[in-house]
Amino acid sequence: MDPFTSGRIHARVTLEPGYAVSFTHEGRTFPSLPMATISTGGFGLRLPAPVTAGMEPGQAISNIRFDHPELPGDVVEGEITHLLAQRHGKTEGFTLLGVKFVSSPPEFQTALNAFVAEHLVL
Repeated sequence: MDPFTSGRIHARVTLEPGYAVSFTHEGRTFPSLPMATISTGGFGLRLPAPVTAGMEPGQAISNIRFDHPELPGDVVEGEITHLLAQRHGKTEGFTLLGVKFVSSPPEFQTALNAFVAEHLVL
């Protein structure tokens, strides 16, 4: 197993407070949600369980925009890959939400690759 990816497809960076993302899911806008991790292939959020109500793996996420000056400003598309600790009817605690990018311009990917490479702890 690669020690930098822990079995994941892409190495990820744990983000400090201050990194946020906004997106749309099934017509509902989610502004400035705090980000937990980012990789060259997607990002992870740690959200209060009620915020993730109605979200399921495989669903589209649109209008993804990072709310931090160090991250690319392009709007991209994604897909929910997983929700950990989500149970139907759960109203307390947190859910870990994973999103992968499914459509991103080359400039976005180049800037994201550089950010991850610079912040990756080896």
